[in-house]
Parts: sequence; structure tokens; C-alpha cells
Amino acid sequence: MNVVSVATVEEMTCLLDHDSFAVRITAAVALAYLIGQGLPDKAFDTLIDAEEHDPLPDFPPGWSQRAQRGYVALALQRLGLG
Repeated sequence: MNVVSVATVEEMTCLLDHDSFAVRITAAVALAYLIGQGLPDKAFDTLIDAEEHDPLPDFPPGWSQRAQRGYVALALQRLGLG
């Protein structure tokens, strides 16, 4: 099992306040994988908003190989909600 540093979680959590919705989604997905059920409410809300938001913003290269909602759906599934 990988141990997640507090600093990493704090950095990702700070990104949940970013102006870019794509950055907030990325941080929320990363946090879902890093800490699972301990996900901050703001990250959970971001994932739910991304699941319902239409259309999603353009994502940087690397995200384009999978549907944007796929990442959100996988993160929600990891939390037991998908």
C-alpha cells in the first residue's frame, strides 16, 4: 500500500479552489484515488458537478485518450458510488 503524504493531499486540496474547472476536476479525481473514502466534501461536490455538467471544459493533452467523464465515473466508482 502506498502512503500518501500530507503535503500531497494539501496541495491537491488547494487546487479544488482553482479558477479552472478542468483543474478542479483533475484534483478531485486525484484525491479520490489518493485518499478514497476520506475525500474532502469540496472534491466530492466537484466530481458530482462534473458528472452532471454539460459540456465539460477542454482538457490538456493526455486526457483526450479517454472520455472526460470516464475519469470522473472511475473516481466515483472507486468511492463506491458508480
